[in-house]
Amino acid sequence: MSSEEIIRLLFSFLGGGIVVAILNWIRLNRAELRERKINFLRLKLERLYGPLYYFVCQCEKLFELNKRWDDAYCKEYIGKEWSKDYNTQEAISKEADCVIKLRNTYIAEVEKNSENIKEILNNNYPYIDHDDINTFTLFYEHYIRHKIELDNEKKLKPPIRCYQDVGNISFLRPEFIARVKEKFTQKKKELEKLCGTKMDFKIKKIIAREGLIIISILFFVGLSEIIGYLSFRSGGINLWLLPDQPPNTAIWKNMNAIFLICGYPFYLIIRFIVWAIKTLKQNTQQKELS
Repeated sequence: MSSEEIIRLLFSFLGGGIVVAILNWIRLNRAELRERKINFLRLKLERLYGPLYYFVCQCEKLFELNKRWDDAYCKEYIGKEWSKDYNTQEAISKEADCVIKLRNTYIAEVEKNSENIKEILNNNYPYIDHDDINTFTLFYEHYIRHKIELDNEKKLKPPIRCYQDVGNISFLRPEFIARVKEKFTQKKKELEKLCGTKMDFKIKKIIAREGLIIISILFFVGLSEIIGYLSFRSGGINLWLLPDQPPNTAIWKNMNAIFLICGYPFYLIIRFIVWAIKTLKQNTQQKELS
């Protein structure tokens, strides 16, 4: 038997295994990449964009409440002619001050949330999308200016003219809020799309796995038929590697037929045995723990 014939014979037996290995590697590689993407996206939502979304939604509501109280203040106290009586003026002044303080309380809560947002960004900066860097950096610029350029009573330290040249300070710019909400919604939809329903994913996984096994069996049988035909036609690879035993085409074809018919059921039996053993072991361990 020549070395070429031996290689052909080995490939006829190992070809199916090689195909299965290659197909499994491709499937596992794609599954691993998909799983890594899902995990990283979930981390982005849990550690960065989810908490940011929570706090910017709070700030939106706080700004809304501040505006409603500001509108109420203007409606009740601006442009109205009150009595010049001292007691009346004093009472109106107290009422107006109370409304102003209440309105400013909501802005103070926005400031607290800005602290939380800054901490979230500082602690989770690796999860920031590249196209969000400028928006988030601008948030920090206004945050640090608010800390440095205003005193404890929220009054400007620098001259007003210089302040206006540099630009006004915003606690939380609308662009920042809109960006966070947009990214949170986008990533949540992307994660749901990648994950899908658990049952659909399991069904697809089972179909893909079993399909690869069947295709590999068919490929192995077809490859064996081709190599067997070519070998017998060229004068003989001794299948059984016994002296003085001529090649037998019928044996070759019967072997392929048996493999084609029994290969997949045999594979299912092996899988069932492995599953049964694992299940019984798990059941035994659970009993021992209980």
